[in-house]
Amino acid sequence: MRISFLIAGVCLAIAVILAVNYWTEFSQWAGFAEPAPAPAVPAPVETTPAPQPDPEPVLSNREMTPARPLEEPMPREAEAPAPALPELAESDEFVRGQLQAWRLPEFWLARQDLVARGTSVLANAAAGRIPHRQLGYLVPAERFPVARVGDQYFLDSRGQQRYNGYVNMLTAVPAEQAVAVFELLTPLMEEALGQLGERRPPRELLLRAIDTVQLRARGLPRLPAEVELVRPNVNFAYADPELEALPDMDKLMLRMGHENISRLDRYLSEIKDLL
Repeated sequence: MRISFLIAGVCLAIAVILAVNYWTEFSQWAGFAEPAPAPAVPAPVETTPAPQPDPEPVLSNREMTPARPLEEPMPREAEAPAPALPELAESDEFVRGQLQAWRLPEFWLARQDLVARGTSVLANAAAGRIPHRQLGYLVPAERFPVARVGDQYFLDSRGQQRYNGYVNMLTAVPAEQAVAVFELLTPLMEEALGQLGERRPPRELLLRAIDTVQLRARGLPRLPAEVELVRPNVNFAYADPELEALPDMDKLMLRMGHENISRLDRYLSEIKDLL
């Protein structure tokens, strides 16, 4: 039986008892019940009163009820103290150790100045910008697929699959662990942000970045079945001037595809709720 049901039952029983006692006293006082007849009092007889023992103390219902020991809470396991943080310039190995359980690609973690790189990405994302220099190594290795029909180029939907692995790796990290590591590294991130001239705290920047990404993601236009491209130079561009005029972040998310964006949106909502 759940303890909540047991407590509720006890409280209900006490309430019923109190209600019955209250109703009996109230009805007698108000004349709703016949009072019991007074017993006949015999004529007094003068006698020498015998010494009487002290009357037994009358115990109240509360005193007659044996005290029920309170259920002691389960002892909590002592939380391990947070590890001491290294100096910012020497923090790469420490950060790699914290991220080891996430099974990220080794070449991601082989980079130098991980905290400084991460805070730069955070500051740019909060402003709605993509830090190409810091994240250039994350560009998918597969070439951007394009369907060619005669002299025309069209967007190939298979290009969205290039981003499946990135979203899979990100959403595989439990949101609670991600927030815990973020909070652990916050002092180092504050120092790195200070070197960039950024005085806002990392938590504020992260929440702003999440809001920016989610707002952009939820406002993306639905692409038609066929999206024509042009190639004015080495790179492709949207033939539709309205699509081409979108910010870089919006165009990146369009290339990721609606399904990947929806999964990213849900994961960011989990992070935001924990923050």
